[in-house]
Amino acid sequence: VNQGDYEGSAAVFEKANAIFDQRPEVMLTLGQIYAQLREHDKALENLDRAMAIINDPVKTAAMDSATVEAWKESAVDVPTIKAGVLADAGRFEEAVGLFETLVAESPGDISLKRNLAAILVQVGNTERAFEVYDDLMAQPSLMSQDYYAIGVGFYQASAYDRAAEAFKGAAEKAKNDRDALEMYSRSLQLDS
Repeated sequence: VNQGDYEGSAAVFEKANAIFDQRPEVMLTLGQIYAQLREHDKALENLDRAMAIINDPVKTAAMDSATVEAWKESAVDVPTIKAGVLADAGRFEEAVGLFETLVAESPGDISLKRNLAAILVQVGNTERAFEVYDDLMAQPSLMSQDYYAIGVGFYQASAYDRAAEAFKGAAEKAKNDRDALEMYSRSLQLDS
């Protein structure tokens, strides 16, 4: 995995799973590897199998508390990974539904909101995407990359005036960011 040989590492982890298929750590790792390989069904299958073990009170009762706690900690990001896999697979309706749930559970998570809005733009639901982006623009703690991602969303939806505002925010937060300045200029030009 560390060498970037995802195919080779997947084969090794599959063998580990064949020997003992009750360790969610292996399945979580396989889920992430298959996500990198864009083998969406295998990624989702492994993530779901891992979560089934982690959420099974009978199986967790048979393990020591430190192991169960480690499993739960490693499972925290699974819903976000799964939503990303669904989006990458073109299963946008499912991805939007999952991101909506995640945003409802963590309304202050800027990254989740950015991802939700980006998918909404992709599927053509610009009205809802703009609601999410407007909510984000009102956040006082945005970083340059947040403003930039919002600007990209507005830009892709041809809302150049709003894109310019977001790219301006990115440029103000990171004064030497050439990309932010370029996209700010392009947005201003396209908005006349």
